[in-house]
Amino acid sequence: MSINAPTKHESTPLLENNDPPSKSEVREEAMHEHRKLQKRIEQEDSTHQRISIVELVAMSMFWFGISAHWTAILMIVMPYQVARFAPDTHKNTILGVVLLLGSATAMVVSVVFGHISDQCLLRYGKRRPFIIAGTLGNVLALFWCAYSNSIWMYGAAYIATCFFHNIARVSYSALLPDLVVEGQRGLAGSLFGLATVLGNLAGAMTGLGINRLNIWQIYALIVSVLFVSMLVTVIFTPEPPPISPHPEYRKKFRPFDWKSFSTSLIMPFAGHDFRIAFLGQVFVLVGVNSFQNFLQYYFHDAVPVPYRLFSMAFGDTSPEAVMVFTVISLLGGIIGSLASGVISTRVGLKPCLAVSGLLMFPVPIVVAFVPRYPVVVLVAFFFGMGSAAYSSLYWALSSVISYRNFVLPSFSLSFLTCRYSLSSREDHARDMGIMNFSVVIPQMLAGAVAGSLIDKLQPHGHNLGYKVNFGAAALEIVLGIIFIKWIHRR
Repeated sequence: MSINAPTKHESTPLLENNDPPSKSEVREEAMHEHRKLQKRIEQEDSTHQRISIVELVAMSMFWFGISAHWTAILMIVMPYQVARFAPDTHKNTILGVVLLLGSATAMVVSVVFGHISDQCLLRYGKRRPFIIAGTLGNVLALFWCAYSNSIWMYGAAYIATCFFHNIARVSYSALLPDLVVEGQRGLAGSLFGLATVLGNLAGAMTGLGINRLNIWQIYALIVSVLFVSMLVTVIFTPEPPPISPHPEYRKKFRPFDWKSFSTSLIMPFAGHDFRIAFLGQVFVLVGVNSFQNFLQYYFHDAVPVPYRLFSMAFGDTSPEAVMVFTVISLLGGIIGSLASGVISTRVGLKPCLAVSGLLMFPVPIVVAFVPRYPVVVLVAFFFGMGSAAYSSLYWALSSVISYRNFVLPSFSLSFLTCRYSLSSREDHARDMGIMNFSVVIPQMLAGAVAGSLIDKLQPHGHNLGYKVNFGAAALEIVLGIIFIKWIHRR
């Protein structure tokens, strides 16, 4: 059973006269349409078949590959390669520009191809073809990254990686709301959360291979994990043929409605709570990205080698130092995620979000002003605890934020929460692309500003560039948390 938009014959009589409708009449009609939509959703859920635990595990496997893919590239491999191609005095700026271009590509691709995926009528499913095609393109682009011998070639290869990866990712993201019923989402959240942690851990391990393997071998490992995890997902995850086929079913895609597409991009921002939550998320993630994306260069430029903790040596290269930082922060993240879920049910989401910010914001300042490896590793635990708690709590909060009393579509990075879209149950991929804005825009802003700021101030000595940038990152996190105060929903 599918949910179709109400026809004009189903409209309420509130707006049938020629007089301009009042705000109360518009609101009443909106509520009436919302109740009809919710009723249809409940009817569809009652007939929607539950998928097995094995199929849920298979679905989560590609998220494991995605997590490993991006942790390896962003935290380890990408800074390492950019440093090989770029002058030492401009490496932060060039890294920031490459991140900016890749994030801009991801933002456009996610929304456009999300909408195209929603309109797909292929008998193989409307998600699986895009997941396979996008991953194959992603694999080729990664080998192009390995082959690159200049910053220009690497930048083009990275943009291609973001382009193809997000074709696959946005379609994959829609599988959860497509296939998983309400009663299974808790289990799905646990499985995807586990896949996130294990994938991040696997990606961080590439730091061990930087000095032991050549760049082709490192990329081959990343490709293997990504491709195999994709195969497991597409082979063992059931995807039914498109629901409510277009009358001309032989067509491969429904007609592309540019008006509906454009409206869907701006409609969520009509609500106060959505705007405030979105801005808060942007500020927090600008701070997090400004800190994390430049850690490898910070270790190289500011922290004395060898990197030792409790008389144990953890290597003498910055990729190895970042690997240990990431692993320790993941351990803190596990505790933060579990604790935030339990505590937030008792005291509410907003107080817990404020505490998560208090755990995060001092860390960039401590790292910048106390460049000692044991101290950096210690505070990594608290940063991971705060950032994981914030991520889970923010998406839980966003899942209940509404505009005009409509529930907004929401998608957790750890797949903890998921809501149906206002417009249609057939627009999940497009909705995932819109929600991805609050993740991609901070990557763009951090890339555009942070790298250039570091390189301009570093020549003044005393690691001034890193101190100013990491201090600004802490301030941005605080500002993002302050925005939570102005959200009406508790």
